Amino acid sequence: MSAVELLNIRGSCCLETAGVRQHLEDLMAGNTLKIVFDPPLRQDMENLVAKENCEILRLDDEGESLTATIRKKASTIEMLKVSPVADYPTEEGCFLRGNHYSPVAVVVSLNAPYGTMPPEVKSIPPEIDKLVRSAVETGAALSGTLQTENIGIEKIVCNVVGNPNIRYIVLCGVDVEGHHTGDAFRALVENGINQRRSIIGSTAVTPYLLNIPKESIERFRKQVTLINLLGEMNPEVIGKAVWSCYQERPTPFLDYMLSDPGAYPEQPMSCRLSWRVKQPESIEEWELEELVKGIEEEKAVAVPQEKEIAIKVSEPKVEAIASHLLRIAEELSQIAKILLGEAEAKPIA
Repeated sequence: MSAVELLNIRGSCCLETAGVRQHLEDLMAGNTLKIVFDPPLRQDMENLVAKENCEILRLDDEGESLTATIRKKASTIEMLKVSPVADYPTEEGCFLRGNHYSPVAVVVSLNAPYGTMPPEVKSIPPEIDKLVRSAVETGAALSGTLQTENIGIEKIVCNVVGNPNIRYIVLCGVDVEGHHTGDAFRALVENGINQRRSIIGSTAVTPYLLNIPKESIERFRKQVTLINLLGEMNPEVIGKAVWSCYQERPTPFLDYMLSDPGAYPEQPMSCRLSWRVKQPESIEEWELEELVKGIEEEKAVAVPQEKEIAIKVSEPKVEAIASHLLRIAEELSQIAKILLGEAEAKPIA
């Protein structure tokens, strides 16, 4: 049964000062509002009700007053939703898939001994598993764990840019001790990377993103809004955050105002790790500049056409190879003469 609220504004000369607009804005779908008002305000009331996407179900004329029964109209908001890339999600990891038209993904920081729980391991602490599962059950497109501040973040970037419907990332869980992976993720969304492909403002140990294109990182940062709940372990709070993200109308959640803005207005990107750097945690900071330079140069080199391979060889080496080939040719010539001589001397059977 729908709830009915009664508002009596008799004697008021203005709907605004009487708080009618606010009541109409706050009116929930399925509920009705009865307003008792003076007849001279009838036209203003009808105009305001229409403007606030409501409708008057019944108008009772009681002589000295009018009583309008009002409800919110059914939503007519058109929400743009698109299909992800064909191979979505492009990178494997320790996550669950939900509705890929959902506008939110959940990243749970996995604070376990570093290196002991790679993505292929299915068993994770039960409190973490509960967060991951409850987020998907509440409506998240993707929900999974994050342990490393480099390859782990790169995989999330690839999977998110492959689905333009994802517009929010809820970051939660206790940050990874020593590596500050959650803080690195926050810093990436807020600040991006520098010329050495290091996450700006991160306190992580090795926040280097060396295996994905810079274009995918920038797209990721433009596409999503971060809901930073780092440190939060309550599934109910995470569920409320997810629920708020897919509401059609702006919905308050903590310090955020959330609603589904629809898909990001650009084509999905199919992005995979290049695996140029398989162990970024072993890289020293002084190595970064040269390493990044090599990656950029590799990207700039044009792929040669089939059967057209250019090999750079120094002049002295060319002369040495030529001399060696000449000696081989002379030896082959002598062998050929010997064989021909033997063939002439041999009688025909």
